[in-house]
Amino acid sequence: MPGVARLGDVDSDGDTLITASATVYAGSASFAPSFRTPNVTLPAVYDLEFVRGNLQQVSRYAEFDDPDSIGMTPGTYPSDIPPITYDGNVKQESNVEAQERETPDLGDCKLITLPINYNTRLSQNYTINNLSTGALFPHRIRAQVGLTEQEIVCNLEALALNILEPIRQQFGPFRINSGFRAGSGRSQHNRGCAVDIQEPSWSNKKHLEVGEWVVKNLPFDAIILEHGRAIWLHISFDRTKSKQRGLVQTMYGGKFSNGFKLYF
Repeated sequence: MPGVARLGDVDSDGDTLITASATVYAGSASFAPSFRTPNVTLPAVYDLEFVRGNLQQVSRYAEFDDPDSIGMTPGTYPSDIPPITYDGNVKQESNVEAQERETPDLGDCKLITLPINYNTRLSQNYTINNLSTGALFPHRIRAQVGLTEQEIVCNLEALALNILEPIRQQFGPFRINSGFRAGSGRSQHNRGCAVDIQEPSWSNKKHLEVGEWVVKNLPFDAIILEHGRAIWLHISFDRTKSKQRGLVQTMYGGKFSNGFKLYF
């Protein structure tokens, strides 16, 4: 008799299945088969219907949007439909280049006490909630990938202070699509070191301009100009590194290339 392995079921390693049918069983184990691909954990509420509205605002890649997690995007997610007619050619290309930068001296992180108070302020304008449970794609912080909850919050604090606050000061408020993500993969989101920002009032070109400003002014580890149903920016900062990589990339059609290229 097939094992209980439906979309949303939790396997023996604690991972939620995201590439199975909601009704049809798969596998041959007696109860809890161990499926290791994709190796990612999502909250129980993360079925397709729950995220459909968010995907329509952003992209099928919005939850799996960096080189280490893009292959985990469920094939059941709706196909991307660009917001305007385009021919797939580059409309504008930036001359910004990757450049390593020294990590600023951050001092000691003020470790939080448990359980986490999600209203705790990380910086002037951002709380823990803003970068986890309050993001467009919400995730509750937990210990994972070898890090404690306190260490993950410290990473989020460094991200808020070194990336989000300077961008907000320069360009005004914007939306946090995703910050911390529950999961066992290698994505910097899983460590609280990455954030996806988007502002519906900004044009596609404006998102590119914001990205160019970040490259020229901030000590980022990686920045990706991402194309889905709309444009957004994936930006990371790793407080544990002596130098930030300064990696500059574009994601289009689920594939990555160096530098900034605007397709629509």
